[in-house]
Formats: sequence, structure tokens, C-alpha cells
Amino acid sequence: MLGILITTNNFSAQSNIDKSLPDIKPPSAETYKISTYSLDFNNSPSGEFTYSLPIYNINAGINVPVSLGYNSGIKVDDTGNNIGMSWQLVAGGAISRVVRDEQDETSASVWFPGTIDVNADANTIKTAAHPDNSIDTEYDWFSFSLSNGMSGQFYIDKNLNVHYNGGDGSKLTITDKTTIVTQYGKNLEFTLTDNQGNKYYFGGEEKFLERSRIDYKGPDKYYTSGWYLSKIITNKNEEISFDYSVEQISYYASMSASFSVSESCCVPNTYENSGITKSKTTMVALKPRLLTIESDVVKLNFLYDKQRKDLLNGDGKLLTSIAVLSKKNNQVIKNFQLAYDDINAGSAVTYYGLPLNEQSTVNRHFLNNVYESISNQKYKFEYYSKESIPARFSLATDFYGYSNGKANQTPFANISGKVPNYILTKTNGWASADKDVDPDKMYLGNLKRIYYPTGGYSEITYESNSSSDLEEVEKSESIGLQISRLCSSPKTMTKSFSFTSNGSPITYSAYASTDYSDCGYPDSHEVHGISITDLTTGQNVRGHSRDYNIPLVAKECITGLPTDYNCPVNTVAGHLYKVEYFVSSYIGRIDGMASVYYNFRKELQTVLKHYGGSRVKKIEENNTENGIYTKWFYYNKLVDKDLQKTSIANAAAPKLFDYIVTKRNCALECNSSGTGNPPLVSFPIPVYRFYKDNILSDYNDRSNKIFYKSITELIDNNKAVEKNYLYAGDSNAYLYDPPILDAPHSNSGQIKRGLLQNEMQYGFNNNNYNIIKSTDYSYNFVQNNVTSFIFKENFSLSPGYVSNPQDGPIPNISYTFYQNYYGFSKLIETISKEYITNQIVETKSGTTYGNNQHWQPTSQKITFPDNTIQETTYSYAHEKGNQLMIEKNMIGIPLETISTQTIGSTVKTLSKTSTIYPVSQTEANTKTSGLVLPTSVLSYDLQNLSNARTEVSYDKYDAKGNILQYTTKDGVPVAIVWGYNNTQPIAKVEGATYDQLVSLGVITAIVDASNADALNPAQEGALITALDTFRKNSGLSGYQISTYTYNPLIGVTSITPPSGIRESYIYDTANRLEKVVDVNGNVLKEMKYNYKN
Repeated sequence: MLGILITTNNFSAQSNIDKSLPDIKPPSAETYKISTYSLDFNNSPSGEFTYSLPIYNINAGINVPVSLGYNSGIKVDDTGNNIGMSWQLVAGGAISRVVRDEQDETSASVWFPGTIDVNADANTIKTAAHPDNSIDTEYDWFSFSLSNGMSGQFYIDKNLNVHYNGGDGSKLTITDKTTIVTQYGKNLEFTLTDNQGNKYYFGGEEKFLERSRIDYKGPDKYYTSGWYLSKIITNKNEEISFDYSVEQISYYASMSASFSVSESCCVPNTYENSGITKSKTTMVALKPRLLTIESDVVKLNFLYDKQRKDLLNGDGKLLTSIAVLSKKNNQVIKNFQLAYDDINAGSAVTYYGLPLNEQSTVNRHFLNNVYESISNQKYKFEYYSKESIPARFSLATDFYGYSNGKANQTPFANISGKVPNYILTKTNGWASADKDVDPDKMYLGNLKRIYYPTGGYSEITYESNSSSDLEEVEKSESIGLQISRLCSSPKTMTKSFSFTSNGSPITYSAYASTDYSDCGYPDSHEVHGISITDLTTGQNVRGHSRDYNIPLVAKECITGLPTDYNCPVNTVAGHLYKVEYFVSSYIGRIDGMASVYYNFRKELQTVLKHYGGSRVKKIEENNTENGIYTKWFYYNKLVDKDLQKTSIANAAAPKLFDYIVTKRNCALECNSSGTGNPPLVSFPIPVYRFYKDNILSDYNDRSNKIFYKSITELIDNNKAVEKNYLYAGDSNAYLYDPPILDAPHSNSGQIKRGLLQNEMQYGFNNNNYNIIKSTDYSYNFVQNNVTSFIFKENFSLSPGYVSNPQDGPIPNISYTFYQNYYGFSKLIETISKEYITNQIVETKSGTTYGNNQHWQPTSQKITFPDNTIQETTYSYAHEKGNQLMIEKNMIGIPLETISTQTIGSTVKTLSKTSTIYPVSQTEANTKTSGLVLPTSVLSYDLQNLSNARTEVSYDKYDAKGNILQYTTKDGVPVAIVWGYNNTQPIAKVEGATYDQLVSLGVITAIVDASNADALNPAQEGALITALDTFRKNSGLSGYQISTYTYNPLIGVTSITPPSGIRESYIYDTANRLEKVVDVNGNVLKEMKYNYKN
């Protein structure tokens, strides 16, 4: 990590160069991606291609999906993970942290002021700015993501208070489970409670924590950078547990290089080069590696059996299989095998000091295929020229880090024409790399084809992120002066032209050659030259001649002295100039050509600009049912789809260098005697800084993705969907002179970016696109923020310095601050318009969130095209005063719903229902087995809303929250028997109470038989026999009885209704429903699964 380079007169005692600002300690790349993961290509305004391959969905009262997710885009310096490049195991979830300055919970001293007073806070500021300071003044950045879609950002303080607002009633708390503070820091456990009362636990034990270390100039101390999901406990006390091993991995996180050109402190108007500083930053991480996920009925095993070659060392391995097993009998339900392509880029890049044989930077792994052996289904993946991606840290990259194939010798962009020549000459040619985007290389390694088990495929075509724009381009007049001195010609031949200057310099280049085949021989008189005369004054302003084999070039100064003929020729606006080119030889033939450029000017010109990375251009879908169809993507509104100017919103010109004017105490630095205490004289010193650093680019910006405000999708040119997105930029950090470079933006626009603002659907007929439907969306936004400060000491004060009021209280210190926003958006209105035969049919839907204690919809109103209004209001635990539900955070469950209809001025109630829950733990213990579950559902007389009747009462639950008995509105009890280890209903008896079944002693036999069937599917016949015996019990002769059998995790295998006519459900070897048969084996329903080829 590189800080601001503040140069001194000899560039050997740069003050505070080792104090990197901003001071960033990131998580491992994999943990960061897990915690910031989002996957929705159809609603993404970035143009990236995303894909999700489902593995399994764990259903234990809540859904926990497991999948493999893909995001397109590979930068040359990117690292892979346990599934190779660009793929992600989406299972469970994690919290990551980017440590800024120090860990907030362990810092020796924390100072998070909302504002500062430079006079009152001067002493604290000085301590915070000192290079060896121990005061943490920046909030760390926390992010989390769960595979069920929950995600967010938050901040904490030293007292473990969490600054978080998800806008859905969820809450985050921290438990300090530290017993002994080790070198790794504290042991924190985060608990996320959703608005249904389900709890997600992160960290808490060492195997659930990522401990990382960034080695920059030698081994550094560890910090906690990740908290992995350890368990989920549902509101029914069901548990889903996650187990991990800890893998130690290390890899090069960044290669940094920097230098600066600065004005001398002691010799004004002279500039000096600091020399290049290069460094290697190594990430060492003790990272959780997911081994198992378990619920009461299912277990997922993750096996890592292939050594990674893209790491420096450690036990990092690739995921090679995922097995889904029945928890009770270990029957394998699904078995996924993952295979990889191992790609070697050749030799390592040695610019930063790596040896040629450093294998970790040249090896990459790409997921080749996923094979599910139970169903014999295979997904195969093909990529664009993955073998052509250069080794990590290659210099052949564009401004944004993607491959561009250029033979660069330096990482610093070419600045010719961007800085004064006297600065350019001081860069020693280091700032000369071609960093332009190559639109044919920026998608190397992207996913090209997905081959499906059906035999079909999807093919993705990419293009560069680009847009046309007006750019100020330098234009000039030019002329070529071509001349030859032949054998019989006079000794000297000339050609000239005259022009009136606009005041810009003249540049030229001239080349000559000789030919002795007809006459002559080499001698010392073969020369060529240029003469430029100001005809207005009669002054010769340039006379420049050389031997014929020496080019004459005047484009950029080298020394800037009067004898520097490389300098362009300055002119005066309005003066008439004559430019004459000559060649001369006594005997031989000589030919010359001079190209002269003059009257330079700036003109606006439309140019196509390429930005970092790629976007999807089209997707060709080839499937077995619908044939081939193609989806085209245009990054504009439909009406502008053919324009090169796109709706790109946040593409800024790449930064070639940093220019600042800093302050230094030159009186002290230039005190050659070293005695006395020179007065503080704070001089403004210009500094040009050139640097390359991955950590800054990857972890110091919360909005570093390309964003488009409009995207139009065309499907085979017969319909179109145009989507328009909200965009809001982030505000810059507040800078106080002299500025601190690389301070992050305040993420003020984050909650608005990417929200769908408008969707337009078009049909294609009569060679035109005609609008069919439009939908507009409106939102409200809620934001809070906490403030982070960065302080920097620009130079040291002399030991005897006495405060001078003219210098101010902090004369040698810079500071900046930025805001850390957190909050949410809420959809408040949707207006849908359908365009039918020259008529517009409008439907409006509005949502009100009337209670900021839970942020749930309290009313929803729909206005139909005929102006009829239907409104539904909702009440929750807070409105109903159910303290037990509030304590359990079950605040997103509607307890009362009222629907009304308004026609004109007449309002009619359509329905009113209430769901009754226990209001105390004592009541829950009595009625719902200690769980917070409904006891009844009430409906109301529409003529008298105070008159309620019970629609259904829930009379008895077991300890897992399974309903054992309910009573219908007609007063009929229904008893349910749960089997298969309390996971499936196996008998329903209408008319009997559960206690009656208990007293008859008929439950144990069928439950035991079902548990035996769960262990061994061959026991299903015995279970059916037991169920038939249950049905025939004389004590149940007057009741309606239904019975069920299952193959757990696959599906129901038989249903016997009260009639006794059993239906059996047959599954194929892939565990798909094949057919339904009656008791005689007659097929009632059959399913066919056809595959191409």
C-alpha cells in the first residue's frame, strides 16, 4: 500500500513516507466476494454477465439455497478461489471487514468525532496525525451477504454498538466471546435477526473466523477480516449448522510501484525525481473452508481434493465434489463432481522483483464442468481465450487492469502532452506505458458458452464498456516538403512555404537518404536542414542542419536550453513565417522529406471511448424446445439503441498521475548548518505522483463498477424491453489544503444506484416498435451516517518550535473527512400503463410504511383504470402491542389485515382477518409448546366489524412447531401424526382429537415404522401395512383418515385418502417423478424427460 510521496531536497529522508494513507487492511479476496455477492443479471445495470447453477435448497422453515454463481470480468491481477476464476460457492454467507486504520474493537484509542474544532482539538489532531499514532479515526467497513438474498453494510464502534438499518426490521447485535485476547484480536460473534425472528450467527469460534495479515515490508500483525455463518436457528427452533476447516493460504495481493517528481525545497524552480519504489504485498489468511451444512433431515458434504497452484503456499484446494445426503440413512440424493482446466501463463513478470519461475502468479484454474452423477446431468463451460491472459502483475494491462496486449516496460501511463516538458523529462521515460483499452482483449477469460444437460447451450458475446463523447482534440495544419538533389542538379536544392501563425509553436521532422548508384560517393558534405524566418520582423528563429543520416526532429524539449533544437519553434500570433527545407551534396544524389506542423488548435470531436471491462452484447439461446433465439443488449433507451453514445453514468477519465501542492518546512529542511531553530516557513511545493497499487483500487472505493442508466433488450427483433435505472453519484471526501490523496468518497448515492425506475415493453410490427406496457417506480430513501477522519503530518516541526498564531494551531497537518452512509430504499408507488388500441389503461399501486419501528407496509392502495380503489391495511406486533413477538423480533408478520373497496364515495369493507399469537412466554408454553406460533385465525362480520368468529384454531403443537391438532370453523377437530423423525405428516384424522389418538395407543406403531422407513427405504411396505392397520382401528371407524408415505428429500411415495384407494408415486434414478399409479399398477399420470441427442 502506498501513501502520498512528499519529497525532500535529497529524496532520502522523505517525511512519513512509511505512513500509508489511507491505511487499508482488506479481507481475503474470496471472503470479500462472498460477503458482497449479488447475482441478478436481468436487473443489473452493470452489463456484467451473471449465472447461477443451483445445487440444492435446504428447507427448514426457511430456505437456504446452495448454488454456484458466476460473474464475468477478469482483471489480470485477479486471484481465483476454491472454484477457480470468476465463480463463487454461494452457500450460507459471511461478513467481511475492510479494516481502515486499526480494528475498531481493539484499537488502543478511538476518536470518531462528528465534527472537529482545530483549536480545541489541536492536541488530539497532532497525535492522530503523527506517523506512529495509535488513535483510530476511521470506521471499518463491514459487509454481509447470505445465500437467501439478505445483504447489507454496517459499522461498529469500540463499544460494539452496531450502526445498521436494513429497512426491513432486521437487527444486528454483537457478543464478545473473547476469553483471552490473542495475537488475532477479539473473538466476536455477530447475530443477525430477521423480521420473522430467525437468527443467523456469524463467527464466535476460531473456525468461523478469518484472520488475515498483510505483509508489506515484512510480517505484520493479524487482524480479523471475516466472520462466517456458523448456524441458523429458525423461529421454530430448527437449526441449520455449518462446519468448516481452517485453511491457511497466502498469495501476492498487490505489486506496487511509485515515484514522484517534486519541486526542490532548497533550489526553487528545479524539479527532482524521487526514484521508483517497488514493493510486494502478501496476503496471509487463515480462512474458513466450508465442509458441511446440516439440518434435521439433510446434510451437504463439500470435498476439496485438488491442490491449487495459484497460491504461494498453504493448503488451499479446489472444491471437487458436493454430496447431498439424507441425514437419517446417508442415502445420496445428489452428487456433484467439479472438474477444472489448469492454465499456465508462462513466465512470471519480473518487473517487481519476482523470479521468472514464481508459479503462483502464472497459474489459474477455470471451472470446466459440473457433473451430477445421480441424474447423469452435466453442465460444461467454455471461455474466451483463457490461455491468453498474461501472468498476474503483467505490464500489458489497460488503465483499469484488464489485458491489452501492449509490450509495456513500465506500469505508469504515458503522460506525453499531459504535463509540462520539464516534468516529462524528469520522469526518465518511466511514465510511458500504453494503457489504452484494447476492445478485443478486455473480455479474455469470460464465460463464452454454457452447455446444458438437455443438449442446448447459451453463448454470450461481449463488447467493451464504451461510449462516444465530445473530446477536445488537438488539430494542426501540416505540409510535406519533399525534395531531391539529382546528379546534375545544383549543389543545394530547397523548397519552402509561408503561413500566418495563430501563435502556436511549429514542430517538424525531417529525414534524408543518399543514392550512389548513378553518381557520387560518400563525403562529408551531404547534409539537410531547416530554416524558419519570421518575415514580419526579418529574424531567423531556427536554423537547424545535420548530416543526411541524422533526422531533424523538433517536438519535445530535452534540456529546454537555447541550443535544444528538439524544442518546438515558438511563434507570435499574426506574424508571417517562412519555412524552408534544403538538401545539399557536391556529387551524390540526396533525397529529403520534411513534415511541418503549425497553427495548432483545440477542436471538439466525437470520439469513441473505451472503459474498463466488458458488457454483454448478445446471448444466443439454443435449447431443445424453442430452437434458437437471440437476445441483443443496447446500453441506451430503445430510441437511441443505434447510437455509440451510451447511458454510461460513472465512467471517468483514467487518472494518469496525482498532482498536489503540499506544504513543507523548507527553512528546516535546507538548514545546512543543522544548528539553531529556523522559523516555520510553510512553502507550497508542487508534487507529481505516479503510482500503481491494487489494494487502493480494489478496497478503497465503494462504487467502482461501471453503471448504465438505460439498458434495452431485444429478443429476435420481435419484442423489446427497455429498463431505466436510478443513478446517484457519491460525494467527494472533504479536503483541507493541502489535500490527502486517495481519501474515499462518501457513499451517499449507494442506496439509490441500480433501482429500477422505469420499464417499457414493446412489440414489433409494421417494421416499428410499438409500446405495449410501461411501468414507473418511485421510492423513498432513509439514510444515516457516521463520519471518518484522516489526519496526516506533512512535515515535522523543529524541536524548539514555539507556537506562532500566524501559523495556526496545526501548521504541519492536513486532514480530510468522509461520510459512511447506511440505509435503505422503499418502493412507494408503481404506475402501470397498458397501451391497447389507442387507449391507455392505467393502474396505480401505492405503499405506505407507517411505522419506523419495523418498516413494513402498513397500507397498500391500488387504483384501477375505472377509478375503483382497493386498499389493504396491515397491523404488526408493534401496532397490536404483542411484546413477546417484539422481543423475538417477529415484527414482519401481519397480525391483522383489512381490505376495503372504494367506488366513488362509497367505501365497503371486503374482508378483515386477524391471526392470534401468544402475548407472553407463559401463554406460549401453555398453548404452542413454548414457540411463538399462531393459536387461531379470526374473520369478522362485514356488517359488524367488532363481531369476530374463529376460522380455525391451532390447538396443539409439538416441540418442533409441527401442528398436531387444529379445529375448523365448524368445530371439527383434525389430528395430525408426524413421522419420519417428526419431519413429515403421515396421518390426518378428521373428527378426532390428538389426545384421542394418544389414548387409543395407535400413534407409536406408525411413527416407529416411518422412522424405520427413513433409515431404510426397503421398509416402506412395513410402514404401509402399519398405516393400514391404523386406518382399520375400530376406535377410528367413524373418522375420515388420510395416510402418507415418503422418500425423504425426494418426495411423497403414496397417498391413501379416506376412500382407501391408494395412489403411488414412482421416481426415476435421477429422483424425478416418473409416474403415478393406482393400487393395481395402472398408470394415472406419466412424466417424460426428453434430452437432445
